[in-house]
Amino acid sequence: MAHTKRKNGSPSTAVASMVTASVVVLASCSCANAQPPWPAREVRLIAPFAAGSGGTDAVARLMTDKLREMWGQPVVMENIPGSSGTIGVTKLARSAPDGYTLVLSGDAAIVVAVNMYKSLAYDPVKDLAPIIQIGRTSNILVVNAALGPASLADLVAQAKAKPRTITFNSTGLGTSQHMGFEQLKKMAAIEILHVPSRGPTMPDLLGGHVTASFANILVALPQVKESKLRALAVSGAKRAPAAPDVPTVSEQGYPGFDATAWFGILAPAGTPDPIIRRVNSDVAKALAEPAFRTKLVQFGLELEENSTPEGFSAFIKREIPRIGEIVNSAGIKLD
Repeated sequence: MAHTKRKNGSPSTAVASMVTASVVVLASCSCANAQPPWPAREVRLIAPFAAGSGGTDAVARLMTDKLREMWGQPVVMENIPGSSGTIGVTKLARSAPDGYTLVLSGDAAIVVAVNMYKSLAYDPVKDLAPIIQIGRTSNILVVNAALGPASLADLVAQAKAKPRTITFNSTGLGTSQHMGFEQLKKMAAIEILHVPSRGPTMPDLLGGHVTASFANILVALPQVKESKLRALAVSGAKRAPAAPDVPTVSEQGYPGFDATAWFGILAPAGTPDPIIRRVNSDVAKALAEPAFRTKLVQFGLELEENSTPEGFSAFIKREIPRIGEIVNSAGIKLD
């Protein structure tokens, strides 16, 4: 039987054209249903401490400005203070896991609170998604220059001679400032009183209302240089680059003492992995920029290198039981 010649080419050509057309239609549907690129709108970065209160607030402000520049979208910093950062982190944990709410938190609300509170509104392992650890910083043990002890040894001697007469403040229960003194109390076998501040710690210390503080280095050093405060020690395992002449607590007879504060960015659990990776990559790029690094180092930060979500998560899981031993030893349990 004779075959009629196709004007539009061979049967195989026609089939190929139909397949191509189908692929185009499917691709169009896929694009129509795809989520818009992230971030497509305002991102909120929670700083869970009061404005001007210290390291967390200062680092969050720098990071907010940098991410706004990198993403081309509004990045709004929101200070949500209270309960050593746990109120702000609670709000994060209850936020939609869509990448549009993040937190820049320190150690208190992540690894201390879970040991300190009998009932916490979130589980730092199950309810949070660690993204990147930015860095860590030593606090500096300072006293009012006109009223305080002349040295760490003098402070310990006074505390032993007159228990509970030496007072210290912090930005809240469970902060690295508070935990530093709890470690010192245990290692030196002394009794000193904790007086949490309602805001920044400097006014109470400068006003002579408390004896001492493990203060943020950036905040305290200007007062030390003006001889309003006296620096006795730094809280890290090694001397701080910002205060190289100030010895560590460990150097002064308490080996193993280490009460550094750290900062990192986290999201609600369930945040899509591509967003977690995007934030990690962009923050890492920012930390690699010399000008931005310099700003953070000026705040006394020792920056983390090559921090991954998995590495940050593993670090948190290790720190929780370590800090738990200090909290339990001090008998700190809150409702």
